[in-house]
Amino acid sequence: STRIYQITGHSGVIKSPGYPKSYNPLQTCIWRIIVKKGYRIHLYFDPHFDVTRTKACREEYVMVSTRRQRFTYFNVVRTSKDSVVFCGDQKPSNVTSPGNEMWVRFKSRYGGRRGFKAWFGAEGKLISRPLSNSFSAFVRFCAAISS
Repeated sequence: STRIYQITGHSGVIKSPGYPKSYNPLQTCIWRIIVKKGYRIHLYFDPHFDVTRTKACREEYVMVSTRRQRFTYFNVVRTSKDSVVFCGDQKPSNVTSPGNEMWVRFKSRYGGRRGFKAWFGAEGKLISRPLSNSFSAFVRFCAAISS
């Protein structure tokens, strides 16, 4: 089964299991980030991104989406109008949600890579200071979960 971590703070950090050490194979982690209505979520990836590159990022990936995605092994994981998928060792682009909810899904099949760390922050009409100064020390690690 897959465990979902729900985060309701205005800022924080999420990390793959064991980051910055190698993650294990066969893990699935999902974070659901929710901020107050009227706010959007900005997600910034650490430059030391390292998730095994597989064909079309099918077997290992980080997916950022506006809704929960449900998959079987045979689904093709791809970027669409409501999701973007990353793998490999290049820092992903920053992602901004159109609304107050964001889903981040990490899936590993082979393991042995560093993984990822990302910061998120809420932006809305009530925030007057730059996001870079508003991140808290809140960190949410994914537990080792087999899928």
